[in-house]
Amino acid sequence: LIVGSVVGSGIFFAPSIMAGYLQSPGLLLGLWITGGLLTLAGALSYAELAAAMPRAGGQYVFLSEAFSPLFGFLYGWTLLIAINTGFVAAVALAFAKALGFFVPGVGEEHAFLAVLGARFTTAQLVALAVIAVLTWINVTGLRTGASVQNLFTLAKLAALGLLVAMAVATAKGSPANFRPLASLALGPEGQRVGLFAALAWAMSKALFSYDSWYTVTFAAEEVRDPERNLPRSLVLGTVGVTVAYAATVAAYLYMVPIGEMAAVTENRIGTEAAVRAIGPAGGAFIAAAILVSTFGCVNGLTLAGA
Repeated sequence: LIVGSVVGSGIFFAPSIMAGYLQSPGLLLGLWITGGLLTLAGALSYAELAAAMPRAGGQYVFLSEAFSPLFGFLYGWTLLIAINTGFVAAVALAFAKALGFFVPGVGEEHAFLAVLGARFTTAQLVALAVIAVLTWINVTGLRTGASVQNLFTLAKLAALGLLVAMAVATAKGSPANFRPLASLALGPEGQRVGLFAALAWAMSKALFSYDSWYTVTFAAEEVRDPERNLPRSLVLGTVGVTVAYAATVAAYLYMVPIGEMAAVTENRIGTEAAVRAIGPAGGAFIAAAILVSTFGCVNGLTLAGA
């Protein structure tokens, strides 16, 4: 649940956005590791809370017990109306955009229906279909939803691992891209706002990619031996994602000099790195990886959020 819900589309785009603020390989890689450590700190705190109160609801339970039922009530409704539902919608749309690589008729530029001035696109249609299918799968039972989650989590981790392996095996990158490792160089966006603001902006992109690490606490009542397994899952899940992210960003840096990262078309750094490693087929590989990653992410959010 944790790995599958956290790893979505962010790791394939965010490093390029961050490079617009920071032009230091050490800082870029360091922010992803720091983001993982901050996430681990949150996970350790939630591990204590979840083990003490292994009830369905996660933050809903914690806020209700720590402050008052009013805060849990407000959080629960906000999760339903905006937080989880909005996240599901955004990731499902990312899935649709990736599908457009293989099905040219799918995209936000292709209108499916126009009514009373409102434009409905084929990307929105695909996103709604994905949400409907995964909702139906999870309604059929927890075991079915969990099986889908396990399958797509393994697939997305395999895709990231293969991306790293391709970068190393093809030897088309350069270790020189990591130098100077400890500089404080700023990108064009960073020069506009200054060092500390650039660090904050860049870190926000990394932390966004780590979001949803707490999803397993929503399903606390479904976990066997929660006092032991909830802390273990929170720690292993966040550490596993941190290692996967750090290795992937290192592969990006190896393949694409940081000075070129921010200029990558539409911030598709994953695609750029894969294309440089194995040629045009790299674009299809990353598009498929995003499809797998976002599909699993929507399933995890649907399974736990409900």
